[in-house]
Amino acid sequence: MPPLLLMPVPFSVAVSRSANVASQSYFWYSPKLLQIDDARSGTGLHKAMCRPCIAAAGMTGNRMTTTRIDRIFRIINEFGDHHYGEAISQIEHVLQCGHLARTQDCSPAMVAASLLHDIGQFIDDAGNAAEHKGIDARHEVTGAAFLSPFFAPDVTEPVRLHVDAKRYLCAVEPGYAEGLSGASLLSLQLQGGAMNPDEVASFRSNRWFEDAIQLRRFDDLGKRKDWQVPDLETYRPLLAGLLLPEG
Repeated sequence: MPPLLLMPVPFSVAVSRSANVASQSYFWYSPKLLQIDDARSGTGLHKAMCRPCIAAAGMTGNRMTTTRIDRIFRIINEFGDHHYGEAISQIEHVLQCGHLARTQDCSPAMVAASLLHDIGQFIDDAGNAAEHKGIDARHEVTGAAFLSPFFAPDVTEPVRLHVDAKRYLCAVEPGYAEGLSGASLLSLQLQGGAMNPDEVASFRSNRWFEDAIQLRRFDDLGKRKDWQVPDLETYRPLLAGLLLPEG
């Protein structure tokens, strides 16, 4: 059963180093299309996806805030039991990441980014792309684009950069790659592997460099079996405080 207020629309993915992939997915319906054009070290991705329909007739104020957060939560709850090659489920993973950010007294934006960093895995079955299709579906780019109508760049940019942070750490931190999970190692090869020196220098100059590295640390640590952490609803007030104004 699809999440509330979602309807199937065509979604095409083109990755320069592989054949085009076309499939059917669930997105917020809107006649407006969001174009993502992102390139990274020899690979390119172009996606056309429906922009989240964040305006609903007759819904304003607190009700609209609740509705927008509900939409995000419905996606996480709908697909959160997937594992995508990891030892724990996706909802366990994102809740652990959010909890790690909370316990480190991170900013609300970093807590939100940690909680929502993998939402792109649930779009167009991106979470299964590496293991089952042998491609990089660029879930970090798709996730950041999906979140951008809801949150400011201090949430969406660390999300967009958390894969590049992995590639950076593989290049500069001895032993980092050896500590990655099997699923992360598999996706690393499809994502371009460790950064080269030019990419390292460019990434260090990015405004969101430190936040992206911090988020990556939580991403790597948030994979513990049988770790009980606060549930998704406990993040509702924090996310509500970060939502962009309607308009």
